[in-house]
Amino acid sequence: TVIPAFERPEAEVLQVYRTALSNRRVQRAFDSDMNLVYILPGDFFLTAILTEEPRKFSKDIIELFPEVLEWHQHKFGGTIGDFFKIFYNFVDTHGARETDYDVERLIFVSAKTRKGKTVGQKDVLDIGLVRSAALLVDIDADTRKVLAVKKLTGLHKWGTIPMPVF
Repeated sequence: TVIPAFERPEAEVLQVYRTALSNRRVQRAFDSDMNLVYILPGDFFLTAILTEEPRKFSKDIIELFPEVLEWHQHKFGGTIGDFFKIFYNFVDTHGARETDYDVERLIFVSAKTRKGKTVGQKDVLDIGLVRSAALLVDIDADTRKVLAVKKLTGLHKWGTIPMPVF
């Protein structure tokens, strides 16, 4: 099951997904337990729900909000005030700035029952499943070149707090 974070034409979603799967590094890292894929912009604000990996920020965003780099280096080690400062900066600019589609980020997830059984495609969004991010693939949106392939720990930046599926 492939889910884009933002509405996109199905053909475009499939093209990004197929680009990832056609890469040899992705093929070697792929595991048959991976049954859910999220497609996100490289700088998507809610990436921390899925993984500990830092986002890919555009130069414009880093210039506007240099604190985003520090925030991610410390894995939310700042105060709650720091978090809301960044959040409100993001909200204030939502819609005014384009999201960075220079990088397509795919997060391959393994969705299983609490007993460890991999679920079928129609069940991957059921309540009560354990979803573990297993593989990150970054693709250049223009050239369709795979930029990064990284196996993931299944952990996210919020530790063991269950995170919602979007």
